[in-house]
Amino acid sequence: MTGVQTCALPISIAKKYDVSMGDWGDVDRTISELQSGENNVNILARITFVVEKEITAKGEQKQILSGFLADNSGSCAFTIWEKGDLSLEKGDVIRIGSAYTTEYRDEVQINVGTRGVITKESRDALPPWSGGGGPPKETKDVKVS
Repeated sequence: MTGVQTCALPISIAKKYDVSMGDWGDVDRTISELQSGENNVNILARITFVVEKEITAKGEQKQILSGFLADNSGSCAFTIWEKGDLSLEKGDVIRIGSAYTTEYRDEVQINVGTRGVITKESRDALPPWSGGGGPPKETKDVKVS
């Protein structure tokens, strides 16, 4: 048999041995394309609101970042579960790799865990966000007792 044979390399193995995935990884998605329950999500978005929180997980204190991200298709909530020395502020444009999505109160959220990668990009990588700080919400009539 002649020629080059290739095979897909799982991202976890590539990270363990510090192998570049090059163009093998998923393409960037837009926020409006996201659905709950997805893994290996890559996205380019602007921070519209961010707050650092201290939580207790498995009996230990840890710092997380949470807030809202936006691109030209919409906005959604995010949580970065391993803050480390990462510092983000409103207006920063970030590229997130290997994130996962969940749903809370019928809204998709982006989560970045230990396998996730975050890099800051130039602020002009995306047009300025003209919406509010959070995702657009439908209004519902509710009775308050």
